[in-house]
Amino acid sequence: VENLRKRYIPRAGDLVVGIVTQRSAEVYKVDIRAPSPAYLPALAFNSATKRNRPVYEVGALVYARVEAAHPDLDIELSCIDQDSKKAWSTGEVLLGELTGGLSFEVALSAAQRLLDADCFVLDRLGRDFAYELCVGQNGRVWLTAPS
Repeated sequence: VENLRKRYIPRAGDLVVGIVTQRSAEVYKVDIRAPSPAYLPALAFNSATKRNRPVYEVGALVYARVEAAHPDLDIELSCIDQDSKKAWSTGEVLLGELTGGLSFEVALSAAQRLLDADCFVLDRLGRDFAYELCVGQNGRVWLTAPS
């Protein structure tokens, strides 16, 4: 189904790029371009403990999965990668903070096209440039490349 909505409506399992807007001791408040803010628990990372957990500043970009998205309740995010046994601190896990690079927003339909396995634009860019791209289903994109 082609998505022509202007506003992102989160669903459980979506991968999103969010911006940390508020930080407290146990949870981060994250903007994922949804009608309500999302919450990312500080322990929702691979091998995170009370003593060993990530500390993100306001404005940090985070790649996360939507765990729960009920219309009447807050949206809950998680950065736990079920496919990986690596700890969040190694930097080798798919989900977590996105450092460097730049972020921008695209239409939800454009984000879906970028997520397709046979995306012509990304194939063409990959022929001439080395880059790393992270596309969220919420329409936010993060891009980094060597100089």
